[in-house]
Amino acid sequence: MKKSVNQLIFAAGVLVVWEGLALLKLWPPYVFPTPRGVAESFWAGIADHSIWIGIAVSLRRVAIGYAISVVWEYFSACGSPGASSFKIR
Repeated sequence: MKKSVNQLIFAAGVLVVWEGLALLKLWPPYVFPTPRGVAESFWAGIADHSIWIGIAVSLRRVAIGYAISVVWEYFSACGSPGASSFKIR
C-alpha cells in the first residue's frame, strides 16, 4: 500500500515538474510539449487510428536495425576470429 502511494506521489511530481518546465517555454512546444498536449495528441491518434501506423513504422525500423546488426555481427565474426563482441570460451 505504501509503495503504491509513493509511486503515485512520484508520478504526480513528475507531471508537475514536466508541466512547469513546459510552461516556462524554454523550448518550442513541438520539442517539449505539455502533458496535456501529449495526452490530446495520443487520444487523437487513437481516434483516427494513426497511432497504429506510427507503431508499425517504429517496429519496422527496430526490426530492420536489429537485422542489420545481426548480419553485421555474423560477418564481422566470420571474417576474423576473435572479432566478435561475444566471446565463447
